[in-house]
Amino acid sequence: ASRIGRIDQTSMTKQGLWKRVDHTAIAFLLTTLATALTQRWQQVSKQQPALAELFDRILTEDSTQHRFHQDNADAFEAHGNGRSRTAGVKVDLTIDLLTGQPIHEAIHCATAQDKELGKDLVDLISENDLALRDMGYFILAEFSLIEQKGAYWLSRIPANVLIHTREGEAIENILLKSKADIIDLPVTLGHEAKSTRLVAIRAKTEVAEKNLREAGERARKRGHTLTAAQKERCRWHLV
Repeated sequence: ASRIGRIDQTSMTKQGLWKRVDHTAIAFLLTTLATALTQRWQQVSKQQPALAELFDRILTEDSTQHRFHQDNADAFEAHGNGRSRTAGVKVDLTIDLLTGQPIHEAIHCATAQDKELGKDLVDLISENDLALRDMGYFILAEFSLIEQKGAYWLSRIPANVLIHTREGEAIENILLKSKADIIDLPVTLGHEAKSTRLVAIRAKTEVAEKNLREAGERARKRGHTLTAAQKERCRWHLV
């Protein structure tokens, strides 16, 4: 309300502004967001014209959380860790990086897991799409569904997912012996032994050291120590 006053010299209370937030205001804000995203990402897509020749759409999904006053906990519960009532919302957004167009947006309770939210996107994927997924959305069964639709996926791999070569050798042994900075080979993922392509890129020294510190701290909080295999993974980007 104060910013409107500075722009238009119009006096309005925050209660007065709130009374004007109805379905038309929400539609206007969503349209504004879509326009801003489109303008932003169209510039990026122009820098990478070859991507449009390879894929019809490049869909990327991510979520962000916002805290609410605890009085909203009945409608939008958040993680209180059993000590207090907290409230929050998780906003999940999917956009096409080639056009900047929003493909899907939804709001959920802050307790919703990304793995569950990501299932909605699989239904929207079409042939020749590329889905970019972060580790929070990592589900091997969904990757198989994407492939069945004639589409493609690219994801970072969580540290607890088993990776083996087609011959059964653990990926950590391959990484440890390699002198190259990039490794590209067929592998299997998880206990399901899902066949896929792995690209491993050696991390810069400062990035690897940061990964090792953070992984070591997480392990210590759980009363564990990092194994040699876990340390080796910290030195690479695995997709």
